[in-house]
Amino acid sequence: MAPLDFLTTFRDSEGAQDPLRASWYIAAAAGFAAINQGELLPVLYRSATLDLSLEDAKIVQRRIKEVILKCSVFYGVPRSGQALGPLYNCLSEEEIDHYGPRDTRP
Repeated sequence: MAPLDFLTTFRDSEGAQDPLRASWYIAAAAGFAAINQGELLPVLYRSATLDLSLEDAKIVQRRIKEVILKCSVFYGVPRSGQALGPLYNCLSEEEIDHYGPRDTRP
């Protein structure tokens, strides 16, 4: 068993067919950030967005970033930054979700 094969098992055990409603990758992202393993977030993101359209992948990305931000109160801002860095580095410019509720760009 490869080191991150448990992600597939974790995903399959939830049984959610719609990745936009699934919570397995949210729990895994919070866990990776908490144990200071942000370099695993790109693997998690690619696993969670496998076979998704770009728009759906951006929604998954938004949910991952949201949980890391919200949980930073538990494990600290530096770990959140160290978790988000590798995620941003693995994404191309078109893949990065620039959505913001107060964003005025068209």
